[in-house]
Amino acid sequence: MPSFNIGLTGLNAASSDLQVTGHNIANSSTAGFKRSRAEFADVFALSYTGVSKTATGSGVNLASVTQQFTQGDLNFTDNNLDLAINGQGFFILDRGGITEYTRAGQFQVDREGFMVNAAGQRLMGYPPDGGNLLQPIRLTTGDAAPRPTTTIDALMNLSSEADPLGGVQHVNLRGEVTPQELLNVLTVPGGLNDIDDITIALNAAGEVEIQNNTGQELRFGSPSNVVVPGDGTATPLDASVLQPGQRLTWNFDGDLGTGRTSELPATVTANYLEAAISGLIPGVTAVAQADGSINVTNNTSNPVTINFPGGEFSLGTSDSGSITAADIDDMEPGQFITLTSAGEVQAIDPQDPDTFNYSTSLTVYDSLGSARTVSLFVQRQPPPEEKTWDVAAYMDIGGEQVKVGESKLAFKNDGTLDKTATQPLVLSASGLPNGAADLNIEVDFGQTTQYGNKFSVAALRQDGYAAGQLVSVDVDTDGTVFARYSNGANRPLGQVALANFDNPQGLQPVGGTNWVVSSSSGEPLLGRGGESNFGLIQGGAYEAANVNIADQLVKLITAQRNFQANAQVISTADTLTQTIINIR
Repeated sequence: MPSFNIGLTGLNAASSDLQVTGHNIANSSTAGFKRSRAEFADVFALSYTGVSKTATGSGVNLASVTQQFTQGDLNFTDNNLDLAINGQGFFILDRGGITEYTRAGQFQVDREGFMVNAAGQRLMGYPPDGGNLLQPIRLTTGDAAPRPTTTIDALMNLSSEADPLGGVQHVNLRGEVTPQELLNVLTVPGGLNDIDDITIALNAAGEVEIQNNTGQELRFGSPSNVVVPGDGTATPLDASVLQPGQRLTWNFDGDLGTGRTSELPATVTANYLEAAISGLIPGVTAVAQADGSINVTNNTSNPVTINFPGGEFSLGTSDSGSITAADIDDMEPGQFITLTSAGEVQAIDPQDPDTFNYSTSLTVYDSLGSARTVSLFVQRQPPPEEKTWDVAAYMDIGGEQVKVGESKLAFKNDGTLDKTATQPLVLSASGLPNGAADLNIEVDFGQTTQYGNKFSVAALRQDGYAAGQLVSVDVDTDGTVFARYSNGANRPLGQVALANFDNPQGLQPVGGTNWVVSSSSGEPLLGRGGESNFGLIQGGAYEAANVNIADQLVKLITAQRNFQANAQVISTADTLTQTIINIR
């Protein structure tokens, strides 16, 4: 009876469905595995006239087993060489000239340095120097070659208030508060002197002296901080601790209230000039005289010229000269006294911190990767309004500080670098003791400024590095394989190639989670991660199987029921056959 054959086809179909489902479940933990689906078709007997309207069909057959190329989950690992494609595409594998394709990205390195899978098939990619010729990706594990320094970017701020250290020095005459000026401020009408029982005068020592007979303590605020008792004890006020432009405050501890002086005026005196001039140029001293003049002595080996409001004079070695009391009386705060030395008394000397304002250092590298320390010294050059600085560069060569370059920096009125007036700085070092090639390093001060009152170094960047050992191998999202070295260098070793197909379901599975090209799939389209319709490559991860266990178990139950139902068809046909045989 036909029912036997129909039931048999059903049993075969259910058995095939069970096999496909079992295969999916068995590979649920296989990296890159794509689940399959059994597809069935009904069967009808055909004649030259076609299918009869009364044809009941001849059962079912297995039409196809198709793989479902949906995206699987990404499982992250500790192996940087594990790769996953997030999107479309296949890895390209080669062994012995046979090309296969896979989504399984669990790779390792063989003894020859090639990236291979567990079957020893090599991962194909593009060469590190570009081009489209596929070749196996090979990891070179040797040291990274050193790179000599060729440029330095210096981003600094030089204080606009730094003292010049060159052969010309300026004294900005701020002046000082004299006892007489302090007395004048305290005794103005309506001031402290108008309070009953307060007496203010200059004593025999030329100091301002206050007698307070009010019975209340009189306290002066900062910077004087003097307390005058209320019992009439004479108490001096020291004018030397006061600065021009300050206001002196006072208050009583009773009901006499508080008060404040006007701004303290300034006067240029011989004592003030003594402190301001002495030591400005090492070896030049100034001493105030009893008659109000000041005597200046040149103890240097170079002539010194002193220019002041009202005149000038020159001093030879060991010579002395004077600025008279009358000339000092004519000086006003805000004017300048200029001292000019004919010699290079302030040339930058790395061993003498008095010859430079600031210094900083960084490490550079020669062609053999040896580290060398470069120190930059800067010296403010007068006059202040020109905003110029001398720069000297020294390099540690053979344990000695060797001068390798010098230049001059100039700044605009807004504190930015005047690039037209600034001299370029090139560091040149030859005859290095280790046999390295000569160094020629360009220093770029383009972002250096002259602001405020603080020196700071924001960045000193150089482009060289020493030899480095391999630290890790990483893969970028476009498939570029980088070797990272201990010196911070990165070297591309190749780029993973991807392939795609017009009909991925037409690929022929060959086991090992690999596929080969078939007539149904079409020829491979090659590319790189992130290009066109290719997915991105995730390093340190692999794609898991796209099998849903719960879904497969449901299908397993369904296939089992189908098998039982078709077995029942055969059993029923057998019963009918026995009935016919038993007819007598």
